[in-house]
Amino acid sequence: RVIMRILVDPLRQSVVGGAESDDDNVFIELVLTLFRNLMHTPPPDAALPDAMEALAFKRTLDAHARLLAVLESEAVFDLVLYISQLLTDSAATRSWNLTLLEVLYCIISFTDPDEVVHAAKAAKRPSLQPARQRASASAAGEGEAPARPQQPQSRIALHLEREKASRNARDIASTVRHSNFGGAFECLTGFGSRMIVGKVAEGAGGDARGQAQHGQRHKSMAAKQPVLEERVHVAVGTSRATLLLEFARQMLRGPFGALMLTVRKDLHDAQFGSTNGNARRVLAADYVYFCAVSAWFCDMHRALEDQRLASSSAGSFDVTHVAISCELPCWQMALRLAREHIEGHNWLKLGVVVRFLRSLVQVVDKMATRGDKEARRIAHALFQNVFYEGEYMTLLAQVHKAYEPHLMGVSFLRDTIELVHVSLRNLESYCKDQGGIVLQRRRAKNKKRKATAAAEAAAVVAALEGAPGADSEEVAEAAAAAAATTA
Repeated sequence: RVIMRILVDPLRQSVVGGAESDDDNVFIELVLTLFRNLMHTPPPDAALPDAMEALAFKRTLDAHARLLAVLESEAVFDLVLYISQLLTDSAATRSWNLTLLEVLYCIISFTDPDEVVHAAKAAKRPSLQPARQRASASAAGEGEAPARPQQPQSRIALHLEREKASRNARDIASTVRHSNFGGAFECLTGFGSRMIVGKVAEGAGGDARGQAQHGQRHKSMAAKQPVLEERVHVAVGTSRATLLLEFARQMLRGPFGALMLTVRKDLHDAQFGSTNGNARRVLAADYVYFCAVSAWFCDMHRALEDQRLASSSAGSFDVTHVAISCELPCWQMALRLAREHIEGHNWLKLGVVVRFLRSLVQVVDKMATRGDKEARRIAHALFQNVFYEGEYMTLLAQVHKAYEPHLMGVSFLRDTIELVHVSLRNLESYCKDQGGIVLQRRRAKNKKRKATAAAEAAAVVAALEGAPGADSEEVAEAAAAAAATTA
């Protein structure tokens, strides 16, 4: 509350543009950085924890959810909404956009928009819990003994439960049933503790060759284990779902568009080496944050619109709130990032970009099927621009082939399947609207021309060799010309 009270004057000076606006902007950015550090979560392209760290990771997410509830009660979310509304092209307010983007991701991280909508909808339904409590209370009053209050667990019991949970996780992650009469010990290093299971190597006394072969087999098997996203999934509670849903609705009414417009301009300027606005401070991670936040809000807006259209079938799909993220420059940026990540084998970053592309395709598909006349025209124009370039269709095949179970989670495969399905369906409708079928095939004319030219050059060489009195230099020149034509 003290920080919120101190921010009143800097925000007023920043809006007015007074003499101390530069110092006030620096102070506001420092406060946003403080909130970002308090709400810090792993970035969108971070690797998932293994079975040993899954339990600790879930507890971290639970603590993060409780922290968000405390910050929301202190009006921090309202501050984020207000500052997002102030973003313009002026240098006085544009310097906050990248920090606000990270704060926004920390609020919505590790949540699914569809799950949030369903959980918030379930919270509004009448609950049978009070009736059950009254029934149990009446039964206890009739003569049954009331339940004994649960005693709080001691610290020793908590430590025993944690040790038991870690052993169970270790057993699940293990690839063998037993250690083949070997030993198990815990190695304490500067980077933390690590459980090491030793086996008796084959051969008398366990020669070094057998130990090396066993180490190679264990390493290859551990590297090929599939990525399981379910073990780190934490269900969204009703209270947090209601909080996130209300925050998303407030952001979609204007602050989200203002934030994404300035961030998109800075990312586009930084791509071409410009220093306008806040482009000089753009990092490579900002592109990943932009894709992750845009994908989440596009999915949230689509879920809210589906819920609204299900209740009233007479309406049309409204894309105004996420129109900034669906424009053609965002498509071009996503295609460029996907191509670069495929070439650089950055599979985790590729998963974030594919999720962004999938959300874009689904939103534009809703525009083409449930939108009004103007929305359908814009959707067809977007698909025409995207499908006209063969890069998009080539990228679909490359993304589908890039899936590796031991490098990517199941969510990547699900996003890829939905992306390909919706793209092919819209491509089919696009071809029908054009009045025919559009085929893309290889160019064979150049090969025919080259083959014809090579045959003619070979005939000239044969004629010169068979001609009486032919000069060897002329034959050599004709042979070199034939070789160049064939190449």
